[in-house]
Amino acid sequence: MTKFPFYFNGPRPFEVTVKAGEILYLPSMWFHHVKQSPDSRGLTIAVNYWYDMRFDIKYAYFNFLQSLPHSMLCDPASSGKLGLELQYNSSICNSEDESSMGDVTASANDNLVHHPDTAEK
Repeated sequence: MTKFPFYFNGPRPFEVTVKAGEILYLPSMWFHHVKQSPDSRGLTIAVNYWYDMRFDIKYAYFNFLQSLPHSMLCDPASSGKLGLELQYNSSICNSEDESSMGDVTASANDNLVHHPDTAEK
């Protein structure tokens, strides 16, 4: 950046020094560069944990459906406003037990994923 100051017009980078006993969390997809400095004995230890990042369209639809209230999933008039084609399981929708909502949303997720308009290209 010093050599070509006008090349990058975005947010300015910042430098962080993580000391012994500290931890630095980087959000997913965060661009970063790491430089390690050895201690007086010439040692350095780095631990990275990469968790399963599920950013595809199926995961987004599933999370969206999980966030909907039980009543919205079971009321065709409400879901029509969302433009979603859901299959309704009347035994679950007529139930007061919301613990079985995973079955409804998983089924709806399958329908959305396999719908021609929502297929990944």
